[in-house]
Amino acid sequence: MKYIKSEKSVQTDRGDMVYSQSAMDRTQSGVSTRTNYYSIPDESHSQSQSLSREWDPQGGKMSPARRTFCLFTTFDLILTFILWVIYTQLIGKTPIWKAFEDQVFNYTFQASLFDTVMISTARFTFIMLAYALFRISHWWVIAISTSMTCIYLLFKCFLFEFNDSLLGGKNPLSYIVLIVCFVLAWIETWMLDFKVVPTEKRLRHRTHHSDDEREPLLSHQRSDRYSVEDTREFYSPVNTPEGSEDEGDHLHGVQHGHSTHHHNHHHHHRRHHDQSSITSSTSRKASDASLYSVTSTISSADAEHYNQLLDEAKSALLEMISMDGWKLETGKNLQEGIIYSQNIKKFGRKIFKLQGVIDMAPHDLWQDMVNTLNDSPKWNPTILESRPLQVVDDCTEITYNIAAEGAGGLVSARDFVSLRQWMCYNNSMYLSVSISTTHSDMPPTKKYVRGDNGPGGWVFESVENEPDRCLFTWIVNTNLKGWLPQAAIDQAMSGVLVSYFKLLVDHYKEIIAQRTNGL
Repeated sequence: MKYIKSEKSVQTDRGDMVYSQSAMDRTQSGVSTRTNYYSIPDESHSQSQSLSREWDPQGGKMSPARRTFCLFTTFDLILTFILWVIYTQLIGKTPIWKAFEDQVFNYTFQASLFDTVMISTARFTFIMLAYALFRISHWWVIAISTSMTCIYLLFKCFLFEFNDSLLGGKNPLSYIVLIVCFVLAWIETWMLDFKVVPTEKRLRHRTHHSDDEREPLLSHQRSDRYSVEDTREFYSPVNTPEGSEDEGDHLHGVQHGHSTHHHNHHHHHRRHHDQSSITSSTSRKASDASLYSVTSTISSADAEHYNQLLDEAKSALLEMISMDGWKLETGKNLQEGIIYSQNIKKFGRKIFKLQGVIDMAPHDLWQDMVNTLNDSPKWNPTILESRPLQVVDDCTEITYNIAAEGAGGLVSARDFVSLRQWMCYNNSMYLSVSISTTHSDMPPTKKYVRGDNGPGGWVFESVENEPDRCLFTWIVNTNLKGWLPQAAIDQAMSGVLVSYFKLLVDHYKEIIAQRTNGL
């Protein structure tokens, strides 16, 4: 497979991208223009915007996971009471209040199930006091309440008179009430121990480290994270002269065995547009290398394997883009985003297609989304982490992503290892192709469920008769794995994609406004 390098894949006119003269002056002195072109938002603003969408441990509010747990405890009490009322109705005593009187005021352990309601009430009271009012984060309260419930129900099963004709004979609800009471108690224990406590602990840890480590790291590296000097240290096995104007060409010459002098001559004939494009691309990778531990060497066997995966992903993506038979899931117009789906037998699951229009030229949006993928957690709260694992070449890399948990903590976080490549295709569209792969630096762990991304990716095209607007398409081919049925995930996917597109549009509206104000 022949890779289309980023400096060759950009085949638009010089007029497609506008750079300030001062930015070009800095490029010629050995500094990348990416900080000027992409107009990255202020760090403190982006960080506060991201944190505002999440639970703040110091804010005094209840976390979403804990709130869901308390709601389920309330549901436990209400369901148990309703089942007991229905059971009392089925006993058949008249008037009906006679049955309630026998169950409550003439209570006996062998003949009444009103104690199941009292157990549920006691459990509700203890849980609300401990986990809603006092907000404790230890399991001892739920352990005591569940243990006492189980012991009581065990004795109840042996001593209750299920066949008593005065209690309606073999009333099936007598069995159901006891079983439901037992199951609900254990579900509450599972939710607290496996969802509420770990989730809040993880968010506290993230907030603490965000204040103590991440902000200083980014603020100290902001001024030099796109420097060409970093790029030379990462890509070139030989020393490059300080302040060289031909850093991009020098890299190319090292890879192909040519002299720096030859590329210095060629450099003056290279178009302004391509120079800026490759500088931006290599600067991004230098930044990633400085922030993360990124593998830079690749064996021939791995290269061949990656080529095969990318061939498969690219062919599948182009096939799905042109495929008919997509079914509308949700959405009214392209400005808000439209979601389609289709069951494709080859993948054995439902594939989703998101389409929407963004007020930015396709090339600009493509380059920005490709180069700032690792910054997406700042504006997209559904992504906890995004970083590179290995740079394959100028337009191919292996990335690691962690998707945040959903449904108030009921769906745990997933992580993904993906191979992605970006390119210009047929001079008419820009692609970012991705597919799951494996990497020795990031094997599956018990902390996260490892998800699987089939062939998919982003497609950027011009809106008809509007070259400065982009028709953005995302083919989503994901298997989240875990115990959740795929049908349940498919049902929720449309809402997730609509939310993502709104976040994306708002993010680029903010960037466009900042660029406009900066001109």
